[in-house]
Amino acid sequence: IERTLVRAIAFESEDIGYAIFGNQLKKTTDSGNTWTNTSQFCTNLGILQNGSLVILGGSKPLISTDSGVSFSEWIPAEIMPQSEKPTLFGQKPNGDIYLMSTNYAYLSTDGGMNFTAIQTDLDFIPTDIFFLDASTGYGVGRSKQFIVTTDGGQSWTETSVDWNNMVSVFFTDKDNGWISNGSTRFVTMDGGQTWVPRAVQGGYDFTRNPEDGSILASRWGSGNNGILQRSTDDGTTWTPLAKNCFSYRSGALTPGGKYFFSGGSGFIVRHDLDKLITSSSEPRHNHSIPLTISPNPAKDIITLHIPNTDFRSRIELFNLSGQRLNSVIISSGQSTIDINLASYPAGLYMIRWLSRDTNGVVRVIKQ
Repeated sequence: IERTLVRAIAFESEDIGYAIFGNQLKKTTDSGNTWTNTSQFCTNLGILQNGSLVILGGSKPLISTDSGVSFSEWIPAEIMPQSEKPTLFGQKPNGDIYLMSTNYAYLSTDGGMNFTAIQTDLDFIPTDIFFLDASTGYGVGRSKQFIVTTDGGQSWTETSVDWNNMVSVFFTDKDNGWISNGSTRFVTMDGGQTWVPRAVQGGYDFTRNPEDGSILASRWGSGNNGILQRSTDDGTTWTPLAKNCFSYRSGALTPGGKYFFSGGSGFIVRHDLDKLITSSSEPRHNHSIPLTISPNPAKDIITLHIPNTDFRSRIELFNLSGQRLNSVIISSGQSTIDINLASYPAGLYMIRWLSRDTNGVVRVIKQ
């Protein structure tokens, strides 16, 4: 494709996705085999939990509920102060939407129907934000900025780090996480008070795969190469899955976890995860088994049936954006566990069970 930077990628299904080339929004309907121009120009985009596409950075925030065929104005102009149109998209694990401009944020708790303006006075637009839960979130900026919120984004505390050009932030719990530029991660184990650099582990768009709980990211490797990397232990170690002779600047996982797309200067690469993981040398669980849940669909409590093993195991709940919503350790010999979905919005979720040598994934519909 033309030699312009691929700023961002997002997929609403395994087939339908979007990418920003320079400022031009392109669309694919065949899993990335072909990309066509749309009439929209923007600098950022996101997919809501209901599958709607939103684009930011143009003349106004827009939303499409028909896979990019048509767009409408998303946020009423009267709640946005002049020159404070949002250009950064964020979404909490509970589905709340959080958008940011230089000194304002815009929060929606009803799926994007209504928004509340929040004056942040940060005086910069973060390059990335990550919400661990509905209250706790983190952000980074290009000029040594690191920010934390514990009240859902109503206020942010800003501290300085020692490195410029941070493009990603990701946390596995309130103490453990990292910020990253294209090639190096900076890891914290105390919620961001101190940091330790981890060379050749940085990257763009760290994403948790709901299919297996692993974390994926596009990395800018030495020699201007692009590397797809994967961690199965919450970021302690990383395995390179694929390499290309151009640098990556963006990435996105398809909702079902089949493909990971990496974007660079004029290129998008589709990575078939099943084939890459099967051919890699990293350890794999011996086999996967089907799991059963009841009821499905469900309104609140579901019961998951798991094999009776001699080892402890773990249950993890994910939304389709790959965000891990909950993690529970199961004692050996336990064959069922109840999971409460009452606090989560309606939609499709994935439950993963992981034992020493066996794993399983099952989908559940929350009504």
